[in-house]
Amino acid sequence: MKLSVLSLLLAATTAYARTDYTTNFDKLERGKLTPNPLRELLYSDEFQIGTYAVQASNANAKSKKLLFSGPGAVGKRSGRIKISPESKEDRFTLKKAQLGCSGKKTGGKKKTVPCELEITGMRPSQNFVSRTVKYTDTKSLLTLNDLEDDLWGLYSVSFKVVSAGKGGDLKEDVTLLVDSLEYYVGDE
Repeated sequence: MKLSVLSLLLAATTAYARTDYTTNFDKLERGKLTPNPLRELLYSDEFQIGTYAVQASNANAKSKKLLFSGPGAVGKRSGRIKISPESKEDRFTLKKAQLGCSGKKTGGKKKTVPCELEITGMRPSQNFVSRTVKYTDTKSLLTLNDLEDDLWGLYSVSFKVVSAGKGGDLKEDVTLLVDSLEYYVGDE
């Protein structure tokens, strides 16, 4: 009897297991993402690894490197992350991220600029959920701690710069900045 109760408890725990990940980009080489730091997830080719010193030279950060996409035009999708075919799970939940934008490179460096970002998640059922955030304090990247309230059970998530610059004056040469992704794969 004790063995069967223990077996049921173990099976129930396994069925609801999830794997939590925190991604830091400091140990990766600059350029294209190899190896994939987003365990059990795939990223689109728009993303690369860069340094804060070049991509966000005026931002205070504990990290030395970050994920970036661009420069590109405002309103265009800046990158996508999706569940890997090799994953045993079919969904993930984005818990936390640091996001921001930088403008055109001057003197070999870019400075952060205010922007509005749209984060769109697609669930396996093909329904979409989105969240818009404003990046205004350009001294550091915006830390979003409560993403799992909206961005849960996702097959993929994409990012888009909706507007950038003071008063939305930038239309081109805007770079999406991403750091410190926290997510889990599987059900809660």
